[in-house]
Amino acid sequence: MAGKFEREERHDVVEFLKEKNRTEWSNSSASKLAEHIVNPPTKLKTLPQAQGTEINKVIDDIKAALPYISPKEVRRFHMPYHEAILLEFKEEGYRESFDCLTELLDFDEKITKKMLVSLSWKKPSLKDQRDIITCLKNGLIAAENSKSKGDYLAQATTLLDMALFFQSKTWEWWWLAERLYQSALLAAKLIDDDDAETITFILQNPTEALDYLNKAREDSENKLWNASMKLGIKQNCIFKECNILLYKALLIFVRKERLQNPDTALKVCNDAVTRATDSKFSLISIRFILLKLTEIKLKTVGIAEYVNEALHELGKCYIAVNDIKNALKSFSKLLALTKKISDVEGICNAHMELAFAHKQLNNNDYTEKHLRICRENAENFGLLDKLANAHYYTGEHYLSQGKLHVSTSHLETALNLYSRLNLANEVDRARCIAGISKGCPIFLKIICQYST
Repeated sequence: MAGKFEREERHDVVEFLKEKNRTEWSNSSASKLAEHIVNPPTKLKTLPQAQGTEINKVIDDIKAALPYISPKEVRRFHMPYHEAILLEFKEEGYRESFDCLTELLDFDEKITKKMLVSLSWKKPSLKDQRDIITCLKNGLIAAENSKSKGDYLAQATTLLDMALFFQSKTWEWWWLAERLYQSALLAAKLIDDDDAETITFILQNPTEALDYLNKAREDSENKLWNASMKLGIKQNCIFKECNILLYKALLIFVRKERLQNPDTALKVCNDAVTRATDSKFSLISIRFILLKLTEIKLKTVGIAEYVNEALHELGKCYIAVNDIKNALKSFSKLLALTKKISDVEGICNAHMELAFAHKQLNNNDYTEKHLRICRENAENFGLLDKLANAHYYTGEHYLSQGKLHVSTSHLETALNLYSRLNLANEVDRARCIAGISKGCPIFLKIICQYST
């Protein structure tokens, strides 16, 4: 790049403007110059060269030769970019855009603080991403302008475009896509004569979405249909995308129904596991003629997290119907898959669920084994929230076994970790149980004294 600029012929800016007589450039936002340049000197004086009263004229000449920069642009260089954009929203009367961006920035700060526990990786902060802030600024202004005109379709479309953009980025920004999806859906509800087919799933109403998704899945099976061109982002084949949406919709239903209707939830969750598996691996055989008849087998590989999430919920459903044996099978499969993809949080979750399941069978050795491994993994990888939970449930387990000295130690460790993480509810819970554990020997001593 440096070589390229060295080979180009250089020009004095003022001489170039004088020779070419480019006065029309003054109206261009990209290269706007001061309009009062009429007969500029062949060479500008510098401030040290100015003498006496000449200094004011030299300053004016230098300013005139500079490109035009608006006060807003100047301010953006003298304060944090996100703060400058928020001020612009206020000044221009975009109240909803101001509130929305403020909420997103605050939420991102909370996420960032919670993820500071990892020593090997730091989440990028939204306020430091100039390009993303600019994208949000332009999109929010366009959406608010559409709303003020009563054009809710344009508002929803703009928000949806932004959501799709952030969905196509790395996972750190998926929460932003979800927030924008929800905003788009709120706008879509205001559209007249809308049948709500396109927003049913994201509005957490999976029952209505299932018919559309199942039909699309059936029609697209063994086909290479793809919606990338329509959506403007890279997509898998429609069959795979339908399986992903189906498993997510089914899990929404499972989580809602598990406590009240555990048998129904279990049946639906098995379907969710099947759909998640279909989204992970799908073998499609097609024949087509290019120069000759050829058989092509395309293997679409998905993300193992789909199956992991479904197996996690399936294990919980088996627990809900008191089928501990099958719950252990599901959680063991979950553990194997999470180890295969080195999902440290998933490994901790799997060990914790296995500990809970073994505790219901009164298998104390296995319960303590999985709790210990969970603690070790959480500590080794700096997962403070998982470590706090592991110590808390270890303390609860030993308290139920009457091993008060051991339980108190774990519960106090959990209390300290919850305090460091500013988790108020967990702090109160750990303090209460730790107090019971620590006070039990005193209560027993008092009872013994009174009984004698």
